[in-house]
Amino acid sequence: MYKFSSRETKIQSPGFISRTGGLKSRNPRKLVTFLTLCFSAIGVLALYSLLTSTERLIPAKQTLEKNYLVYTPGCTIPELDPYDESIRKFVQEVPDLHCGKVPLSLTVQDGLWMRINQSQIGIVSPIFGHCSYSVITRTPNSDGDFTLSKPIKFENDFEVSDEYISVSCFNKEGKIMYKNYHAFVLPKNISTENQTVYTEEASPSNGQPSVVFVGVDSVSQLNMIRQLNRTRHFLTQILGSVEYKGYNKVADNTFVNIVPLLAGKFIAEVPFDESTMRNRFLDDIDFLWKEFSSAGYTTFLAEDAPHIGTFNYLKAGFRQPPTDYYLRPFSLAMLRDKSIWNTNSYCVVDRLETRIVLDYMSDFLEQNQNKSVFAYAFLSKISHDLINEVGGSDYLYLKFFQNLKEKNLLENTILFFFSDHGIRFGGLRNTYVGKMEERLPMMFIHLPMSFKSRYPQATRNINLNAHRLTTPFDIYYTLKDIVSESFEESSDHHQSERGLSLFSEVSTNRTCESAAIAPHWCTCQSQVELDVHDKIARRAAVFAVDHINQDVNNSMCAILQLKAINRAWRSVMNPEVLKHNHNLLDKEQSVTDYQIMFTSVPGDGQFEATVRHVETKDLFKLTGDISRINLYGDQSHCVHDTKLKKYCYCSVQI
Repeated sequence: MYKFSSRETKIQSPGFISRTGGLKSRNPRKLVTFLTLCFSAIGVLALYSLLTSTERLIPAKQTLEKNYLVYTPGCTIPELDPYDESIRKFVQEVPDLHCGKVPLSLTVQDGLWMRINQSQIGIVSPIFGHCSYSVITRTPNSDGDFTLSKPIKFENDFEVSDEYISVSCFNKEGKIMYKNYHAFVLPKNISTENQTVYTEEASPSNGQPSVVFVGVDSVSQLNMIRQLNRTRHFLTQILGSVEYKGYNKVADNTFVNIVPLLAGKFIAEVPFDESTMRNRFLDDIDFLWKEFSSAGYTTFLAEDAPHIGTFNYLKAGFRQPPTDYYLRPFSLAMLRDKSIWNTNSYCVVDRLETRIVLDYMSDFLEQNQNKSVFAYAFLSKISHDLINEVGGSDYLYLKFFQNLKEKNLLENTILFFFSDHGIRFGGLRNTYVGKMEERLPMMFIHLPMSFKSRYPQATRNINLNAHRLTTPFDIYYTLKDIVSESFEESSDHHQSERGLSLFSEVSTNRTCESAAIAPHWCTCQSQVELDVHDKIARRAAVFAVDHINQDVNNSMCAILQLKAINRAWRSVMNPEVLKHNHNLLDKEQSVTDYQIMFTSVPGDGQFEATVRHVETKDLFKLTGDISRINLYGDQSHCVHDTKLKKYCYCSVQI
């Protein structure tokens, strides 16, 4: 079982101490004067502490060794240069991403009104006829389909009564000249059974803080600095958000890191077998939006790129809508209409898909400003495949957060701006910097001023933990504290053997082992690079390839062989970890972890594995998963299992 120590290091204050432990002075008068000054100073300090305790607790400054993100007895993570010479050739500055030379939308949203942009009619067509709309609804008991109603004709502005609509406009000859999609946030009255009925007035807030998650796929801490720097500056310097430097992923890709964050478990503990995902709905997994819903929160879930959605890629998704507001049917309708996309399929007419999702979330937060909400949005389209492309959306996230601030939508909101992992493929990923940053995704936490004033100790710990080793499990237990309103210093904060609420202090003795981070994903260990011809490294690589073949064991997939070792490292345990965790000393002296980047044939698949060598028995064993670090494309088209896809090279291609 994973355990971590809550022991605190005791520091003795200096003083006039004799070798026998007593006070010592050759001049009694000087001693009396000294003691008088000391007690006077203590009195002044006590008064100052009483008057300014809140202000002093909030900064939560701590000593941090230069050039380290985390520097504690349990973990040291080096601070890497986001423009390191080894990766500079892979990094490019990209301009703001805008839609191509297309006319402005003929139909525009104005609150709950659908309006015709009269100034655009002549531009779209000189012989404008009329428009019609179809209502988009979710197909019952399915997360992969939708239905469109019969078209409803309109020639003037009208107030909508449906959430999602598809609009088409025609000229006087009946020829279609324009098409678009619009998502509206209709007021809903949320019942205790999580069923919804449209109402004119929203229910009043119960005072609990709202929770908003905005996630961007595959953005590391370093790439946040490189490509989303305007957003980062606004979050940290204007909003006062806390940037979590020691936030370490615990698994490979998106879903297996989001399950720990939203359900507090590894995927195998849900339990969930990846080989059966395509046929099993996810409704029985206890994602935390259920608990927030039971506590009276209005819930929201939205993603772009529905074909690679977190809960749907090679999975069945949800039988019933998981949240009160659920964008997926609308996103599917847009995805399947090929006529509306442009600019590398990033844009729907004149709007980026990213903007459509962010606008929908902003409308939701504004519509429910007087209610407590749990809102989760995740954006993948622009950032998933290319390291630099996400820079084109920097201005979108900046405007989104600026809008939330200007409309006072963050006054009672705890905000998380985060990612699941860094970029997992490409040339940068093959470097040491790329290997490290893939394991250190961005995580920002924003607390409203009202919260900071009311809960200074919880605020202090949120700041303090920014430079401690943290994981998605800690976010989960933080959410558990929020939904149960466990913010006070005396509260029984939620925790387990692998994680704890960030409203409490993370121990400086925390290690990857106690945080349930497998050695393969751990960024705490120091590493020594080896020659690619190192004998032990080669044996470790052969072992990893054999392990892949055993895992695949499918007649449709070719048997892989080792082609080459690209890079290899030997992990060296942090001496401070050994010093403060004596039980590790004997256990780790006889084992060494090797991290190997290698290429296999056929297919030239590039992989990374961490293999443990038990020296006393000369045995090898895998620690954690094996990462695929180049795109496999259609190489694995013959299999549909999530895990096998990254390994399999279909035999028919040989």
